[in-house]
Amino acid sequence: MQSNNFFLNTYVALKKKYEERMVSTYGYCEKQGYGFIKSINNEFNILNNVKIINYDLKYPSSYIFINQFHETKDYQYLILLNYDETNDFSKDFKKLKSFKSCRLYKKR
Repeated sequence: MQSNNFFLNTYVALKKKYEERMVSTYGYCEKQGYGFIKSINNEFNILNNVKIINYDLKYPSSYIFINQFHETKDYQYLILLNYDETNDFSKDFKKLKSFKSCRLYKKR
């Protein structure tokens, strides 16, 4: 039990709220961007017509956070995570929200 940090993990699970644990594990605007995607979903209520691009390739897809299990070909919104501004999306998309290295765009 000590080698698996049972007591520490139980304490953290009881002490921290679900959202805090998710953000600490999956990141807000880093890693898989759980916090940013969750805030966008609360604000804009986007569910199915989203394309998510994570520029940090060491993390798996973040589609699971919006209950979308595959990439959509006909999408209205574009979420960029860990974005370094090498691409210009301004001609095809309108920026709706930006926080650190995360962006939300909507098709024009």
